[in-house]
Amino acid sequence: MQKKIKRLEMEKFMNTKPKINKYKNIFLLCTFCALVQIKCYGYWDPIETFLDENVTVLNDSNYSELKTKTVDFLKGSWCSEEKTNLLMDLVAIFRPNVCVEIGAWEGGSVIPIAQTLKYLGSGKVFAVDAWSNEWAVKYLVQDEPNKNWWKTVNMKAVHDLFSSRISHLDLSKFCIEIHKPSVEAADLLTEIDFLHLDGDFSETGSKHDIELFLPKVKQGGYILISNVQMCIEGQFPKSEAFNDLLRSCEMIAAIDHDNAILFQKN
Repeated sequence: MQKKIKRLEMEKFMNTKPKINKYKNIFLLCTFCALVQIKCYGYWDPIETFLDENVTVLNDSNYSELKTKTVDFLKGSWCSEEKTNLLMDLVAIFRPNVCVEIGAWEGGSVIPIAQTLKYLGSGKVFAVDAWSNEWAVKYLVQDEPNKNWWKTVNMKAVHDLFSSRISHLDLSKFCIEIHKPSVEAADLLTEIDFLHLDGDFSETGSKHDIELFLPKVKQGGYILISNVQMCIEGQFPKSEAFNDLLRSCEMIAAIDHDNAILFQKN
């Protein structure tokens, strides 16, 4: 499958806090080299990605209107317009039966998936989240600067907002909530067509999610990993998870200033 290739500039991957240890610096360099050398890599373009597929849905006026409404609905959420477009176009063309999002939070990136499944009239997205302060900090190191926020944020209010959004948009038929930590949810899911890894912000937790869920993704299925370049005190918690994906998947595209990478499983 032919993919668009666009060279990335080194400074995009080196533009981080100054206190970067040598190992994480090496990660940045390796990431850059991978992105510019793997010939399949490019920025998100659904027509280029699905060169051999029927992409007429992208020209459907009802679908375009749905995308506009979804973008407007999610303004101010953690899901950007660019990510909303990727999620909806990917689902609209690929037509996955089983989608899984790890880290549903307030539903920002679950909603574009569920909205598109509703438009198609088939498929399910399983929204996995513990909505638990205990699990949010379980793998965070002691001096992690955001740890206190995760310990005290009102998880019940976050979960209530998620539920009310799904209800308000009449998405319950297409969105199945799994109110459990990902380590417990893994046994409930078997074959996955599309996996969005947007959960644990720690190195240990993000690696666990790869180990638990990547084997369940079908060959040819898609994986989107978010917050790849998230830097905390000079550390890149998702570097190991990113490297694990590189070993068994093909990079397809990047969005959100290269902070979210789309892969296809070999």
